[in-house]
Amino acid sequence: MVDKRDIQQLNRLYLLVAQRLASQDVEFASQVTGFSKQILSQIAELSLSQIDELQEEVSFLLFKPRLNESGFMKMLSMPSGVRGSFMSSALANTVEGQHEAT
Repeated sequence: MVDKRDIQQLNRLYLLVAQRLASQDVEFASQVTGFSKQILSQIAELSLSQIDELQEEVSFLLFKPRLNESGFMKMLSMPSGVRGSFMSSALANTVEGQHEAT
């Protein structure tokens, strides 16, 4: 059974990864996370205690899947080795058009 702590751990890890990516390459971080550069700048400034406080107070995921249902089903049906290219293409289209990836 999934409980609140599982969600909190996912949020903490996601925020830490987003923070690390934002401090290295904000453009890439934006593509990977889907967050705007403005939000990433704020995440980059958070202390570890602020991240821990945030994740403890929220009981839902702070992120959402980058693919819509149709795109996810398409990816699941693809053979191994092709999925990465599909995701790169779908995310590139998403970033350009700011739409959910299909």
